[in-house]
This record gives sequence, C-alpha cells and structure tokens, in this order.
Amino acid sequence: MSARTHGSGAWTRWLMLALMLAWPAAASAQLDPLLMIKRNKPNVLFVVDTSLRMQRDADDVYYDPNDYSRLYVAPWESSLGISDSNTIVRYRRKYINLTPITGSGERFTATRIEIVGDLMSGFNTFFAKTRLAVARVGLAQAVTDNTSVARFGLVKTRQSNPSWGTAKNMEPVKVSDPSQQTLTETGLFEKWAITHPTVSATNGSITSVQTALVQATDTSNSTVLSKLNLGVNAAGLIPSGDENASTVDTPIDYLLKDAQAEATRLIGADGSTNCRNTVVVLVVGGGEGNSDAGANPENTATDFKSFSASPNRRVPIYVLAIAPASADVAELQAIAANSGGQYFEITKAMIDAAAPGTPVPELVRAANVAIQHAFVDFADCNAAPTVTQPFGPQTEFQVTSPVVGTVLLEGLDDIDGDPLPNTVIEKPSTTTVVPQQSNVILTTAFALPGFEGKVRASRLYQPVLDDTKPSGWRFDNDGTKLWVGSVPASATRNIFTVTQNGTMTAFTSANVATLATYMNTTEAKAAVIIDYVRSLPLGAFVGSTPAFMDPPSIEPAPDVDYPGFKTANADRRTLIWIGGNDGMMHALDARTGVEVFAFIPFNLLPKLRALLDGQAIGSPDFFVDSSPKVADVRVSASVATCPPSMTTCWRTYLFFGQGPGGTFYQALDVTLDDMSPSVTPTGALSDVLTYFSSASRVKFRWSFPSYQDFDYTL
Repeated sequence: MSARTHGSGAWTRWLMLALMLAWPAAASAQLDPLLMIKRNKPNVLFVVDTSLRMQRDADDVYYDPNDYSRLYVAPWESSLGISDSNTIVRYRRKYINLTPITGSGERFTATRIEIVGDLMSGFNTFFAKTRLAVARVGLAQAVTDNTSVARFGLVKTRQSNPSWGTAKNMEPVKVSDPSQQTLTETGLFEKWAITHPTVSATNGSITSVQTALVQATDTSNSTVLSKLNLGVNAAGLIPSGDENASTVDTPIDYLLKDAQAEATRLIGADGSTNCRNTVVVLVVGGGEGNSDAGANPENTATDFKSFSASPNRRVPIYVLAIAPASADVAELQAIAANSGGQYFEITKAMIDAAAPGTPVPELVRAANVAIQHAFVDFADCNAAPTVTQPFGPQTEFQVTSPVVGTVLLEGLDDIDGDPLPNTVIEKPSTTTVVPQQSNVILTTAFALPGFEGKVRASRLYQPVLDDTKPSGWRFDNDGTKLWVGSVPASATRNIFTVTQNGTMTAFTSANVATLATYMNTTEAKAAVIIDYVRSLPLGAFVGSTPAFMDPPSIEPAPDVDYPGFKTANADRRTLIWIGGNDGMMHALDARTGVEVFAFIPFNLLPKLRALLDGQAIGSPDFFVDSSPKVADVRVSASVATCPPSMTTCWRTYLFFGQGPGGTFYQALDVTLDDMSPSVTPTGALSDVLTYFSSASRVKFRWSFPSYQDFDYTL
C-alpha cells in the first residue's frame, strides 16, 4: 500500500490508513518501489551563469581556451618552465590573478602564467576545475541519473554573438613575476598574449527576454546532455562577456527573468489540469554584476513564489553557487530563500577533493535535492513557505503498512510537551494495574526533498474511567502524536559495523585506517564519507517495516528455561528496529523516537560512497531496504554466554536482509542482558545512548552469505 501525505494532514492521513487493510502491491510497484512518484515527469530548468567568471577556478585563476604550440627556439619559453628536457609539443596556459585594466598599452595584469603540456596528465583535464567545467560535469551526471523521470531544460546568460575567441585575440597581459618579465611572443617585454572569449555587446545591455537555449519537453533531455558535454566548442556553453575594469558583466537578474519566462511557458503549456511541478536550478559563480541600477535578482526571485498568469503556482529556485566571492553569498542566499528554494555552496575544498574531470559529489547532491523537490505533492510544491518550512512542506510517501506495539508511556509527554494522561491505571479501589497492550501505532515513510526517513508514533487509545466496565476503564480511540523519529548529534551517534572477521567496530573517524580498507578507498576519502554518513538524518524508509523489540513475552513458555530468561530481561528497554536507505539498520528508543544504535552491514561499506552524490529519483541507491524480524531463540553455548552447566540458552536475535540494497542476510544478538540497572524502562535517554556507546552491547552472530566471502575491492 502506498500513499502521499503532506503538510499538517500527515498525521491524520496516516492514522486513517492504519485502520484500513493493507492492499497487495502491484507487481510493477514491487519491482520499482518509487514508481508511484514517477508517473508525471516534472520540469527541471538548469539556469547556468555563462559569464566570463565561469572560465575561472575557485582561486579565480583564468584558464586560456587556446592551446599554444611550442616554438623550441623561443628564448622566453624557459620562463614558462619549458626546457630542452621537456618534450611537450603543445601546452595550455592559466593566468594567476588576471585583472582587467585600462590604458598603459595592455588590457590585463597578472601575477604569473602557469602551463600544462600535452604529455602531462593534466592536459586533457586542463579546464576541469573551472567553474563552468565543474557545473557541466555535475549537471550532466544529474541528467543522466534522472533522465527517465524528469524533463530538463537549459537557460544561459544573455549574450550577443558569444565566441571562444581567436588565438591570442586580446591585448597583452602584463605579468609581475620577475622570472617572466622577459621578451615574449608579443615582441614586448613582460607582456604576454592571451586568448579570451568575446561578445559583440555587453551581456547587461541585452534588455529583451531571451528564449531558453533548450526548452524542457518530453524529448529535450538528450539535447541538454549534449550541450553540457561539449567543452571548448562553439556549439556548447561559452563563458563570455565584456569584462573590463569597471564591470563584471554578469546579469543574474536577467538570467532569472529568462528562467521565469520559460517557467511561465511551461506552466501555460501544461494547462490547469496537469499537476506538473517546475523547479529551477540556478548555477552561478557569484552574484549580480550588471551596472543597470534596476537589477535586483532578490526581488525577481520573490516573483517565483506566485506567477502572475498562474497565481497559485510556485517555482522554487535552488542556488548552486560555485566558489562565489564572500561578498556575493548573502545575495545568493536571498535568491533561494525568496523563492522558497535552498542555497548550496560548492567550495574550493570540495572541487579540489574531486578527481579532475569527475563530478563534484556535493554539486550532484545539491542538484538531486532540487530534482527531488520537483517530485513533491503538487499542493506541497505550491504551498507558501513558512518560518518552520522555508522551502515549503516536504511530501511524505508511505509505502509499508502501519504496525502496532506496546510501549511503556509512563511519565511521557506528547509531541507538544503536554503530559500524557492515564499512562498507568489501576482497577478502582485496588492496586491492580490494568495492562495497556498494543497502545502505540507506528507509520513510516520517505520524505522529499531530502529522501529522508520518517517514523511517526501515535497513541492508539486512551483509558477513560467507566464504572460499567469490569476493569473500571474503557479505551477510546486516541491518536495523540507522540514523536517523530530523529537522530542525536553526530558526535553522540552510536553507529557500528563489523570487520570481515565479525569484530564489532565503531563507525568513526578514529577507526578510519581500518574502515578505509573495507570501504575500498583512501583514508582521506573514507574520513569524508564517515563524517557525512554520521551527519545524515534518518535515511528513506521504503521497503522496511519497523519491528518492536519488547521484553521477552512468549506465552505459553516454550520450555522450562524460558521463564527465567523472561524474568531476567523483564526491564529491558523497548526498541524499534527499522532499515534505512542510508546504509544502516537503526534502533530507535520507543519512548522518544531517538536513534540509540545503528548497524552498517559489512558488504555495504564500499557502497556508502554513493551517498555523497545524494539520491537520484531516477536511479536511487538502496541499502538496508528490508524488514527486520526480532525473535527469542535458543542457541548453543558455543555462540552465546550461557549460565554455568547449560549447553544451550535463550537469546533475543535480530534478523534482517537488504532487499534491493544487497544480497546478504545477517543476525545480531540483541538480548542486551546487561542493560539493567544502568538503563531502566523509564530512564533518561542519555542513559540509553551511553549504554549503546560500547561495542559489546550488540553482538554480530552470522551473515549469509558469509562476510568472509565478500570481495570489498570490486
């Protein structure tokens, strides 16, 4: 059974669903758990800054689009690092601190020139770190991963006859580095040639709205991908403008107005009956750079909250700022906030960490979050943002059926902080406690944007005094909201995995040397992944139905030893186990909903790196997407610590698979027989977190196939 829920009605809809019988899922839904949200392809507009600053990298170094031939006899080549022992034939140049100036016989100054030769590994990836190259590669990855589920369009900066420029087309660059103040190819001392993209008029002078470079249609994705994949090519995106000493020529306001025009066209083309969402992904290298006094991209972004032709439609703007100047950040954040979108900054450190020519994971992740927003419920997408929901409400998609369990509610407050009434009740005129079994209902979902997991707990009934009943109480339907599942602070999360020999190991940076091997990556990369995974909220719950783990309660007792096991663990804290698509099997404290323990299966360690790119709706990465089972089992003393003289004893085991996330099944011993007295059934959450911080609490027992047979290097 699946359902969409949104806004404040999420609790009500879930409780209504809880009273219904679960419907058999269609075969197609079983093959693709996300099929229900893919039926109506949304519009995603990539709006790309193609001003000259996009030809620079995060350090603002300019990359010359021309490649230069080695002359062999030119005396000035040695100042560039070219010598007889260096056999390069062609080379590329980048200009450090290139600055436009006027007068003095040159158009630019620079600190120095650096080169990459054609026999060096960096020649073919020379442009990889420019802002435009970072944008192109990352957006191309997002299109590829989502091409079957969304309609992409492409809008670029207004330009008049943009060109990459002919070789050495600009006036000389005066270089201040003494080692390069020599006679150069220009015939002048310390003044070097440069190739620069051009336009026939300033970008900021084009006041008329421009048509999208690629209009979003059912067949536009291949064209968008083709444009993004073109490098220094006249048919691709050309970073050009009339950059000079007095203007940056980056009219972001005009860029947004062109995006607004394309969004208006798309909304009009769909008509009033087609509930298709539209989202803008604005990729820029900085803020407004138009000298037009009327340029105000922040105000223009506000117009995206309500389109004049369709006042009930909203188009959020997701701003992906690639190494912007610090002075531009506030403006770019306001553009996102004013439209109800989100701001993401792609920093120099992020760019440098990615291999040249490969997507920067943080940019792909940001694009995927924006694309996820396009799949929210139509009403949620068009709902006005609020202080508590600055980019509008998330939509929660329920896939699995609700479950009911027993939780000790004594001394608890509801989600609003009000004390729960009648959590412990007695028969009138006696001290006999009336049991409250099956008193809590759980519903789970995944939420967009974010691909987060949601677990909601509600009180199923409330005791009310009634002297007509044998117990003196009747039990009325309730529905009081108790909690929404959450995780503690990153530093206090108890996340564990196992090594290949089954040793329980904390998933922390302190163990990065060990974990990096099994994650099949470098220690530096493993540290990034570990920190990122620990920072995540609960991952999407798609195919995992939660399981309550109460104190032992099999009735009647299966053998003579079970009552002793039951008594010894009668005060065990109730937990809720659920598998998430963040790589973990989570244990939530049933009283508060806070994660107190999580386990990452060994075979999923190499796969965790996929989370860095975020979750693409078109090709999501599944992990622990299977329902856990909790059972009291009798096991041999060879695998458990049994009382003296006993060859077998009772334990509580957790069994779970991975569904579409993997082929392994595993068993954990979750008896927790040393929990009392340090943790009591109604004790503080901090006590529970402290208890689970030890690697000895939960014990790995087996996996099938064996982890020993898993090749983590593949």
